[in-house]
Amino acid sequence: MSSGKNLKIVDIELTRLKGANDAAGGVKDRFRFTTKRYYHNFLAKQARDDVIIIKKSDRLIYGNNPPVNIQRTGRPGTIPEAIEDQGSERLRYSNSPIAEIHFAEASERCTSKIYEKRQSVRIVGNGSFIRNDTQWRSYILGGAYQGPAGELETGLEAAYGSGLQTGEVESVSPGSDKKVNVDSHGRSGLGSVDSSEASAQIDYNQTTNYPQVIKTEEVYYDHCFSLSLPFSKRETELLYGNVGSVYGNVDYVYNFLQEDYESSIVGKQVSEPILPNIYTLMAAFDQDTNVGMNENIKRHVTLDNSLPLPVYRKMKSSKFSGNVFSNRCAVASPPTGMNMEYFRDWSLLGLERYLSTNRNAAVTPLEKKFANILIPEKNIHLINQYNDSKEMFPMYADISFTTDTSTEIAEALSNLNLNCSLMKSMYELLTTPTDNQLDAGIETEGVPPPTEDGHEWGGATGEYLEEIVTGQQQVQVPGAPSAQYSRSTFMGDSGNAAGGTLLGSSYTGTSLGDPIIGGGSSSPLTSGRYSKSTENLSAGLGSQTAEGVATAASEYFGTAVDAAVDAAADPCMPSEAMPLYKNTFITQADTPTMAPGSTACSPKMSIKSNITQQSYRMMDLNEWMNYFHSNLGAPLATSGVFFGLRQKGMDLAQNPTTEYEKNFLMMILKSKIQTIVQNNMRSFDDIFDGDLAYSETIMYRIAKYRGTGGTPIQNYWISNSNKIDMLNFVDTQVKYNKEYRYVVYAYQVVLGTKYAYKNISISKTITEDPKVCVELFDIKTGQPVSQRVPFDGKINPVTKITKMIPVTKKQRYIAEFDAVVRPSVKVLEIPYMEFSAYIIDSPPMPPDINIVPYLHITNKINIFMNNGVGKETIKSTLINPIEAKFMQKYRKAKGLQPGELVTYESDDRPSNFLIFRKAGKKPTSYADFRGRLHRNVNVTKIIPDNPNEKEQVKGSFSSIAINDNILPNKKYYYTFKCVDYHGNISNPSPVYEVEIVEEKGSSYFLMQAVSFEKDEPRQPTITGKRLLHIAPNISQRLINEEASGFDEATSAKQLRNRVVLGLNDVGLWKKDFKIRLTSTKTGKKLDLNIKFIPQHKRTKSDFQC
Repeated sequence: MSSGKNLKIVDIELTRLKGANDAAGGVKDRFRFTTKRYYHNFLAKQARDDVIIIKKSDRLIYGNNPPVNIQRTGRPGTIPEAIEDQGSERLRYSNSPIAEIHFAEASERCTSKIYEKRQSVRIVGNGSFIRNDTQWRSYILGGAYQGPAGELETGLEAAYGSGLQTGEVESVSPGSDKKVNVDSHGRSGLGSVDSSEASAQIDYNQTTNYPQVIKTEEVYYDHCFSLSLPFSKRETELLYGNVGSVYGNVDYVYNFLQEDYESSIVGKQVSEPILPNIYTLMAAFDQDTNVGMNENIKRHVTLDNSLPLPVYRKMKSSKFSGNVFSNRCAVASPPTGMNMEYFRDWSLLGLERYLSTNRNAAVTPLEKKFANILIPEKNIHLINQYNDSKEMFPMYADISFTTDTSTEIAEALSNLNLNCSLMKSMYELLTTPTDNQLDAGIETEGVPPPTEDGHEWGGATGEYLEEIVTGQQQVQVPGAPSAQYSRSTFMGDSGNAAGGTLLGSSYTGTSLGDPIIGGGSSSPLTSGRYSKSTENLSAGLGSQTAEGVATAASEYFGTAVDAAVDAAADPCMPSEAMPLYKNTFITQADTPTMAPGSTACSPKMSIKSNITQQSYRMMDLNEWMNYFHSNLGAPLATSGVFFGLRQKGMDLAQNPTTEYEKNFLMMILKSKIQTIVQNNMRSFDDIFDGDLAYSETIMYRIAKYRGTGGTPIQNYWISNSNKIDMLNFVDTQVKYNKEYRYVVYAYQVVLGTKYAYKNISISKTITEDPKVCVELFDIKTGQPVSQRVPFDGKINPVTKITKMIPVTKKQRYIAEFDAVVRPSVKVLEIPYMEFSAYIIDSPPMPPDINIVPYLHITNKINIFMNNGVGKETIKSTLINPIEAKFMQKYRKAKGLQPGELVTYESDDRPSNFLIFRKAGKKPTSYADFRGRLHRNVNVTKIIPDNPNEKEQVKGSFSSIAINDNILPNKKYYYTFKCVDYHGNISNPSPVYEVEIVEEKGSSYFLMQAVSFEKDEPRQPTITGKRLLHIAPNISQRLINEEASGFDEATSAKQLRNRVVLGLNDVGLWKKDFKIRLTSTKTGKKLDLNIKFIPQHKRTKSDFQC
């Protein structure tokens, strides 16, 4: 997606925020927590006496090792550092018990049920912190360690003093209840000491309980991604257009006055979904010549058959002129321009019939049907086509925003005609229909997503199977419960492999080795990005039957296994209702703002970031595919309708007779999705490095709310496509002077990951003379295993197997494990943009005035006032305080900032003219007319000169002429304002000075416009960057290689001070030019003497011999 306001969304279990979720436990993955590979907002500042002061950042920081000994007064702070070796798969740490982290090449496995990446990881302990193999094993696996605490890092929570709940090391001295909190380097308050000093001061009988760093029973999630949110029109203007290309805006447009229509829809009994819709009306034109018009469109344009069908043609009667539709309805001669008879008939004829027919219904079927409008991707071109007719409607909201053009998954859905099915599922999943309510349905609350058990990740045939142990063989049974193991002890320092600890819980018995992955034997995985094998449920187990599998399970558990474990059963079958989830994330929103000193000529921006905690509704894409695979299509609910020409996708989404075709298409879709996942899914080292997940937008929803209401009154669901980069949507179903809030939601497919740690092996020192050699032992079996990350190896003199690893003393503590990464594809509902305002018209233009005298009459003049025409954006001029209330309402409706100019426009007829008059002293400003309203003239009534006569209704006109009495030989000053149909007040007209001069039996009329003297600010200087730009032509700036001697030079140093610019025969460099500017007003001249001089930017090589 192109550049916009960046929004980063991070799983809450991958964050540690200062002052936010410290008490919540922070990072769930202890390995990433210990190695500082998570998001935080800590800024470390070195203060006096080497004390570290921690400040709160407004941005999320990944890694960079936040300080670990915060709030430890009186002691210097040490910040562990992570250094990534360039060009190698290794991370080196300083000031940490983990010295290095190595990554092997990732392997892939693809079956009909699962795709995963497996990557072996080696961690190397720091010999300066770890004292022996026992302490190293306790550090990795957790548990009690009998001996000195050493200088072992315990993580950030120890610095906070947040308690053992977050994993702080607990040290207990025998015979004492006292707990010693070991700090970030295990010093137990002793400060920085060497090993000999520590030996003298630390109690070697002390027991220390370490938190478990690598857990195989946990499954972790990483859906971190980012997307660009659009800039609004106002933000673009404030930043002088110096923003990215992602744009979004809603214009609330009042086009013209149709009095009958506007007055008839004011009441609450007329809801927005039944108002004329630009898309249904234009679709009716397109389908007019078809054999059958879409029944939903027909019902809407005729107000549920309350109007004769051909009446909609009056909207564009010039197109259909001369045709006779029925005995009762014929089209008159073609009008010039737009014909508004449809709105008149709709209001006076159709609406009255409709309300009379449904007077006892709280909600009509037509209202519910058009509360949710679903627009398939293949009908979006109709939206753009019909938008050209928006000027035919009295008022509308024009919604536009940039769309995401990275649409691999969206295009796969479209090509298979399945985007309508997904849109229908999302609509039914996210909204709950309401009875007797005028809304689009309550927005459904999601439930927390389920978590997986890491024990179930050992199977070779897919994530839907669990492990059952029978003797020496592992059997895979779909749907069977997990095995339970009896407790025993892990091997001691001697290497006894009689039993093995299962990370805190131990078992006795045989290996739980994966027949393909290899628990104890570490068999290699099938490698290659597209190695799609076709393993069945009994892969690697030999010939088995459903009865045999059930019998083996029964023997092991001592009970019969339900028939659901039949090998032919589909483990992917969904429940009756597809679940909607809601999960909590940490977000960082970056908004560019105008920096101090920014101008139009020199715009400057700064980034303002805000970290918040947000909850988003989401759906699992894999669950939807399985649900759709088994759930036959059903007609769209009563509160929704597909828009546009009939598409194949509409039939697939609603027709229950297409089961075979649906299943076939779903198989293809799963294959396409799997390919996209394979091409974009991150490996574990990518996740560890903080790479973000791939995401794209598959759909948008425009939710329309009335005011600040919490339930939308209408939803418009629109499929995304790479064929459009800007979506324009026009909503004509709006009412005047009503506040509407539009929230655009983006439905973002995130190719997230879930991962677990498997097959842990820990080193044990075998020999130290003449060189240190270690072996890796599997923690489950206690047997030595081969290394998985490339390293040196030796032949064990006893076993004759190459498993001994020669290492240095500082690298003698090693642990290896497999990081298994699987896709977790979610569809998240992300608020994309939001706008709120009123549908309100602009205040009118000032009236046009003509004042004339009567012949031989010296005490009366005739004032002719006409509605002004045009449009201008200027500053408002208020005379009376009451006008401020009208203007305040208008500015709020339009969202105008203080001091922002107001647009005046003649978009409806006038209702009144205001006449301000004063006599005597000449006014110096419009403020002199304050409190001097002379007359308020209503153009809809005839006001008689005689007060005893009754006013007469005149009708609606745009002009009026009145008489006004004055005295001769006296100057009067007039100014006028116009009040439109909606009560908006114009700016004042020019001030007119009027006088009838009478002398010596004759009289004459004087009138002139009064100009106020203005003290215009003078600007002694002006920036010329916008007015004049002088630069050499591109041909003068290119390097002339021939003249510079490029052919003769063997290095760039030989061309020093020899480079010649310009390809033309005549150059301009180092020549004098005179540029003369002449003022068009004064004729004054200004000469600019210019010389173009090339500059050479020196680098370090320029100063070397």
